[in-house]
Amino acid sequence: AIAEAMFEALLVAYATSQDPALPPLTRFRAGLMAYVDLALSRPDEYRLTFDAKSQQACVNVEAADKSFDMLVANVASLMDAGLFRPDVPLAVAEAVWACLHGVVMLLLNQPEHVDTAPRTLVDTVVDAAIRGFQA
Repeated sequence: AIAEAMFEALLVAYATSQDPALPPLTRFRAGLMAYVDLALSRPDEYRLTFDAKSQQACVNVEAADKSFDMLVANVASLMDAGLFRPDVPLAVAEAVWACLHGVVMLLLNQPEHVDTAPRTLVDTVVDAAIRGFQA
């Protein structure tokens, strides 16, 4: 139930972040930031949802599948538009998610190892993930 609620909240946060008037890469970045912001605002739910021991909680959660499918579709759309270099959309989506998940878990579980301001670190990671796949 916690995982389901977390993924439902993620879908809402993502939808809220998407302004069709913005350029595609700006919208993509806004979606990534919505993920990070939600995770950092609900640390206990995030940990319970994504902890390795809790992964069975995400099996058969429709919102989980939908949220990741949206990320893959967005990556594919950026590739089709020539904004991301051609690659395997699934692999790129997983790499982008790994960047997001990594920075979130670092900030939640080991903030004493981070000297950079959290928002600066998040911005740097998100920007690097996007630049790394740009055409």
